[in-house]
Amino acid sequence: MKKVIFLISALVITIISIFVAKPYVEAYQERQKYEFTLDTIDGEIKLSDYRGKAVAIYFGFMYCPDACPTSLALLSESLKDFSKEQVDAFQGIFISVDPDRDSLKDLKEYGAYFDKSIIGTTGKKNDLKKIAKNYGTYYVLEKSSPEDKLYNVAHTSYFYIFDKQGNLSTKLRGFTSPSEITEALKKVL
Repeated sequence: MKKVIFLISALVITIISIFVAKPYVEAYQERQKYEFTLDTIDGEIKLSDYRGKAVAIYFGFMYCPDACPTSLALLSESLKDFSKEQVDAFQGIFISVDPDRDSLKDLKEYGAYFDKSIIGTTGKKNDLKKIAKNYGTYYVLEKSSPEDKLYNVAHTSYFYIFDKQGNLSTKLRGFTSPSEITEALKKVL
């Protein structure tokens, strides 16, 4: 009889533990989905390096004629609505999906051109494909030949806004107005 009571008690405790732990496990798995390691001129970065800061991530390429510069300019404009302390608690990350043309040095300058809180990063092609897939973003290099250097990159245009704990808070279209970006950032700053 004691064995039956012990087994039932153990089963009940196990079931309760599973239900209590489930939200924590799911939150951890969701954060890991968006984790990455990429290169900057100053070394490797990971999304988790910025825990404690709100983060906005944008995928693009430096030769982009419209979506990338416009979206980053809109982000920069939205940052003007925040105090210095709030901006210090923010990190913008521009992920270039065109590592053949976008050098780490140029990416650093490109991000800083829009705002000092925006860093430029890229990585190996296979890593970029995996990261883009995890984020649900799309891009394709529209090359006419492997030697083509004057190609376009078709890509989706979204900001991925993360809270200070590294959880995805919202996904905004790149051409979102500064006021909408400001509202999304207010929720995480």
